[in-house]
Amino acid sequence: MLHAGTPAIFRLIPCFLLILLLLPISNAQAGISTPSVALQVIALCNTCQVLILGETHQKTESPVLFIDLVTQLITKGERVLVGLEVSATQQDVLDAVMTGQRSPEGITHPIIDSPSFQNLLVELSELYCAHGQFITIAAIDARNRGRVRDAAMARHIRTHLATGQFDRIVVLVGNLHTIRKMHWTEDAGSNAPFLAERLVDAGVQVTSVMQDLDTKCGGLKHPTFYTVRDAKGLEAVRRQLGTIKHHPAMDMRQAADSVVVWQCREETVDAEAGR
Repeated sequence: MLHAGTPAIFRLIPCFLLILLLLPISNAQAGISTPSVALQVIALCNTCQVLILGETHQKTESPVLFIDLVTQLITKGERVLVGLEVSATQQDVLDAVMTGQRSPEGITHPIIDSPSFQNLLVELSELYCAHGQFITIAAIDARNRGRVRDAAMARHIRTHLATGQFDRIVVLVGNLHTIRKMHWTEDAGSNAPFLAERLVDAGVQVTSVMQDLDTKCGGLKHPTFYTVRDAKGLEAVRRQLGTIKHHPAMDMRQAADSVVVWQCREETVDAEAGR
């Protein structure tokens, strides 16, 4: 793994190759701005050790917010470990992407891999080239997909925490992995906790943030930050849990700390005016 603090001379020449890699990557995220939302998320995570940002895979918006979060933290001088849903067995491949020695395509599962995820990798590699003393990129997922994934991701994160090398760990995973406390139905077939709950149970200070995307429009969406104390925030969390067998009595305020709702442009204006 390429750790924060890798001497600059080992980054400069490979980073030059990023210019070539950037050319074929479409800038699908152009026009989306999230710095103010990123600041709100960071404020919520003021004392947290691990910030878990959930997403719906293969969507354009999520990588933009994630990059803004990481950028804000390293700009403050924090040493940040970025955790991605890439199998830990692919760490060498991820390192090669970060130093411009490999293209970003196909390094993770097809459910996650997409032009937006590849764009995320390119932008992370740019951050590593410019601020390598503050950022480490880690593959934290399990070797195989399945029920053991959350346990493996939690184990990898705790191992990185134990090194004492990082001020913050920032993780991008699917929305369900952000659930802090899950209350399953009896017929769910599992009572296994997700990533955030496993870390909380281990005594880790975690801030979990879901993302909820409006599907009614195909164009660019704009973000609004809600805590779970907001009615609209709770409504968004319920939508995200609608695909799994959660108990009807489950307290949605325990599922996550906050949610970023991505709305169509005109709805965002209306929502902000009505807050």
